[in-house]
Amino acid sequence: MIRVLPAALAASLVLPACGGGASTDSDRDGGHAGETDAQGLGRGDGGSGPGSPDGAPSCPNPPPKVCDFFLGCGCKEGEKCTATADGPRCAPAGTKTLGDECAQDNECPAGSLCAPSGGVKQCLAFCDRDHPCAGQSQACFIEIWDGNGAFLGRACGQTCTLLAQDCPYDTQACYPINGNANQPEKGVCAKAGTGGSGDACTTSNDCKKGFLCTRRPGGTDQDKKCANMCDRSDGDPGCESGFSCGLLGGHTVTGACLPQ
Repeated sequence: MIRVLPAALAASLVLPACGGGASTDSDRDGGHAGETDAQGLGRGDGGSGPGSPDGAPSCPNPPPKVCDFFLGCGCKEGEKCTATADGPRCAPAGTKTLGDECAQDNECPAGSLCAPSGGVKQCLAFCDRDHPCAGQSQACFIEIWDGNGAFLGRACGQTCTLLAQDCPYDTQACYPINGNANQPEKGVCAKAGTGGSGDACTTSNDCKKGFLCTRRPGGTDQDKKCANMCDRSDGDPGCESGFSCGLLGGHTVTGACLPQ
């Protein structure tokens, strides 16, 4: 199940009963690309796993008891290491490409899994500090958890432009990732809510497209309401009477219409 966390608008995938390598509490901090280490990533000599070209890190011999998401050490030809509710397991690899819509995990290639992203199931690449997401349109923010509540790792999710609201599906909206200083003016695509200006909210995707969940200065979490995003570089940011375009943390141009 994907959920959007209120503090960082990170998405979490909880696998319903069979997932990726064990991790430490420090792996859970942040939620941005480049902050986690690979779990069980083999770097020794002696054989190579699926998808490990010459000169790339190779699998140890014998391979580890628990496979890793990136090299697939311990998996057979045609298999991949994927996240299940019981930990990382070898399973058939699919032929779809990253970003393709999917129904089952065995449709997705090695190094990826089939998981919800913004309300649509897609083949998403596993990621960590040594395996960053490709391009500027993705970030390493989707958290993967097994059926017992153990954190397994992260996968790449699509980013978007907050003011442009350029998510690819009509059911999606672009919401901020708080503290995402590496990608100012960017956010993540998630299923859009219905809340409008002044409506009570818990997380940003309680709010409709173009809005976010925030609180006025000095307020508490119980006071959070949906506010429309605004352009701080525009002389007329479009805020209603009695509101002004306030600063949104981690961004310079994107703001939120807050009571004056």
